[in-house]
Amino acid sequence: MHRHAEAAPSVTLADGRRLSYAEFGDPDGYPVLSCHGSFTGGLDIAVAGPAARRLGIRIISPDRPGTGGSTRARGRVIAEWAGDVETLLDVLEIERCSVLGWSQGGPYAASLGALLPLRVDAVAIVAGVVPLDWPFEPSDADAPGSLLSPNLRLSDKWPGYASVRFRAEAEMARRLPRRWWVKKSRSMPPADVAAVEASGLALLAKAVAQGLRRPGGAVDDYRAVDQPWGFAYESIAVPVRLWHGVDDTVVPVDWSREAAARIQGSVLFPIEASGHFVAWSRFEDVLGDLLASRVGRRRGGAQGLR
Repeated sequence: MHRHAEAAPSVTLADGRRLSYAEFGDPDGYPVLSCHGSFTGGLDIAVAGPAARRLGIRIISPDRPGTGGSTRARGRVIAEWAGDVETLLDVLEIERCSVLGWSQGGPYAASLGALLPLRVDAVAIVAGVVPLDWPFEPSDADAPGSLLSPNLRLSDKWPGYASVRFRAEAEMARRLPRRWWVKKSRSMPPADVAAVEASGLALLAKAVAQGLRRPGGAVDDYRAVDQPWGFAYESIAVPVRLWHGVDDTVVPVDWSREAAARIQGSVLFPIEASGHFVAWSRFEDVLGDLLASRVGRRRGGAQGLR
């Protein structure tokens, strides 16, 4: 049954927590589970709904713990996401699916490929964050323009202050979405700005306002990135597709190059003149390629571009 985002459906997990989710696209289509970015919650993939309908894809987009309508889980680690998702799939009676993860959702998408190989057909990671103990040259978490490192430091050292900052972000996105967007987009390449404004700035602002209803969840999200994740990228045995804008000012493209080198058979698509919102103008390509790549799971993956 198709679930609209406003209905805020949820499932109850074994420990009593609530896991909320939204659905978009074709309610009878092939299931793709979306792992949202930081701040946004499960509504961030709403913009892909029209492309998903055209392709016959049913997008299921859960809120991570403490985000949107999902119960917070302090001290969580990224690998624990697999258990939450497996319960959701069981309740929805979905035997197999593919997975899409954007930005800070990249680690969670990767964890499902590593830890749920019997449930996951293929994984697409768009501008994904990677383990911060990997060696990067010349880009790292403190690269000029990267927004990850300041939020990591705030969440680790001053979580209370981080929550105040994140709540203010949500309020500005809700009350003054155009002003909020002007501020956020100053360091973005023109292609990103145009793609977001053409595809649904209102949807993005709504996703941020909803995702940061309880900003402690965003603090937990950043703290989880900065500790052991509980799985290795080298252990992923399902097809993986990596998409990254070459001009990304939030997550350096070198991070996806390193991920592609570590995941056997992965394919990397570096996109020129695009940045962190690389998928917003090409969701049909990302989702269509994800559909095609699941077919080749048992044939052995092609080597990615390095």
